[in-house]
Amino acid sequence: MVSQDQTTERVVPATHRKPRKEQGSSRRVLRRLKGFLVENRGRDCKVAFIEKDSPIFYYLPSNALHQAGITAENQPFEMDEFESKNSDGSFSTGYTFRPLANPTDAFSDPLDLDEKRREKLKVILKRFGKAKN
Repeated sequence: MVSQDQTTERVVPATHRKPRKEQGSSRRVLRRLKGFLVENRGRDCKVAFIEKDSPIFYYLPSNALHQAGITAENQPFEMDEFESKNSDGSFSTGYTFRPLANPTDAFSDPLDLDEKRREKLKVILKRFGKAKN
């Protein structure tokens, strides 16, 4: 409560200052990769990127993945490798991560196949197991 003897101060925005210049984005995406989290190993995570229909495994720092919400095994994500121009004219490379599904959407339930279904699976994989180009 303020009595009449007390003065109050208001915070007023400075009108004499020039507005900050918006820096144009000098960010350029070099490549975009899709992958999934294979294993969380504490400080680092084992991930797989799919390139030419084959997985390529990498170890990445887990903090960057966790900050993006990528925490569950088999959770798919997308990684952008970008290049940005610094104020001194030099270039820096960085990475951003985006989850393609929620952590609760990923699962790894094993299939319990009986002998008859194992035979059917073998026939299916023999016939359709190789991708056509």
